[in-house]
Amino acid sequence: MAGIGGYVGLKPLFDKEAQKSLSESSKSVDSELQRINFTVQEKLAPNLISNVDVQILSDGPPTSKKTDSNGYLEIEIPTRKTVTIILKKKGYNSETYLVNLQTDPKTTRTFYIEREESLSSSASSPQEPQNNRSSSTPSVSSSSSTGTLPNKYVGNWIGNLTENNSTDNSSTQVNAEIVFKTGNVGSKVANTSYFGNTYECHGVLVLRSANPDSIELLETITYGKCAVNATIKIKRLGDDFLEFKSTAPNSPLLISGNITRK
Repeated sequence: MAGIGGYVGLKPLFDKEAQKSLSESSKSVDSELQRINFTVQEKLAPNLISNVDVQILSDGPPTSKKTDSNGYLEIEIPTRKTVTIILKKKGYNSETYLVNLQTDPKTTRTFYIEREESLSSSASSPQEPQNNRSSSTPSVSSSSSTGTLPNKYVGNWIGNLTENNSTDNSSTQVNAEIVFKTGNVGSKVANTSYFGNTYECHGVLVLRSANPDSIELLETITYGKCAVNATIKIKRLGDDFLEFKSTAPNSPLLISGNITRK
């Protein structure tokens, strides 16, 4: 009986320890949340967009929310290095951003979406987004070529590129991701994301010319401080390998390297 009584007597102690452990675990989970905030703006006009469907993807279940009447969204999510943010609204083209949350974590970011009917005009007359690294915005003539992006390019591509600066002969590494979709010359066919040592940029690519083994694109930066109106040339090295080269007018930077299918 003493043995049984001693065992039973341990139960309240066990319950208290279990409750304490669960409480500490809950506090630990709460402490691992991080707050992110951003606004959603129309790409070709300074209009903040309300009621944009926002989906945030990371390792766990997706988180969904809408921007408020001022195009603003603030949300707490589990701490992650990067997340994928998908923006959707009727009448606009869906946009996908890969965001490094460790870059300027206290900054209110701005993401852009584009009206469906403005694709053709934006392709022929790209506008300078805010906060670009280049101090000038040279005009770039649109390509007169016709064609369609070959299906072999469609999909997600990632790579570690080298950014060379001809001003001081320095170089640094840049992680890049490009998501291609089908489209014709003159239309937007890709979203880009770049993560350097001290910066983060996102952009869109408009197809200028297309061949089975190479394509040329014009890049417009939608977020971050990167070179304006860069020309990107991509050459196929195989089914899962591409050669990437990016240059911009009046910029000393050359970004090049290979990207692989994700």
